[in-house]
Amino acid sequence: LSGLVDKMTWPNKPLYLQPINIHLCLEHVRTLINAEFPEMISINTSYYPRLPEILGDQDALTQVILNISRNAAHAMIDAPEASSGEPNILRFSTRPVGKFTIGNVLHRQVMQLDIEDNGPGIPEKLQTTVFYPLITGKPDGTGLGLSIVQNIINQHHGVVEFTSQKGKTVFSIFLPLEISNG
Repeated sequence: LSGLVDKMTWPNKPLYLQPINIHLCLEHVRTLINAEFPEMISINTSYYPRLPEILGDQDALTQVILNISRNAAHAMIDAPEASSGEPNILRFSTRPVGKFTIGNVLHRQVMQLDIEDNGPGIPEKLQTTVFYPLITGKPDGTGLGLSIVQNIINQHHGVVEFTSQKGKTVFSIFLPLEISNG
């Protein structure tokens, strides 16, 4: 119960914003996923090498990446037949995108972070409600993970979107880039 309350109150914690390298968050999550699912999932990366820092809360953004990655890992492991017999693969990629609108604000440049898996896909009946609290496709799920993801990304003035079909689900996170003067 304590863990559930912590998860529910996470989005209400104030963010500690500072310039961060999103690749450090991704690498931390890669280490955690490799430890939690040893030899069950391969993680491939394609990072844009000169991606500027973003203004963000490192712990909160790590939680976002971890929530999405764990969902993907569980989906791939729970439904291995859906990945066409291929090994379970999780892909992390980053790149800058120019002239992108988030809400009603046109940004000169944003960061796009994609988390892609080759699992069974999100069931069609859940696709319109996956970001709602207490919506889950897992028998033991709380339905809070993606709701928390969306809340944290909104607090960072970003947006999270997804596309999903059998064999390919991609969660894309778009965050304004904060270019460091240093």
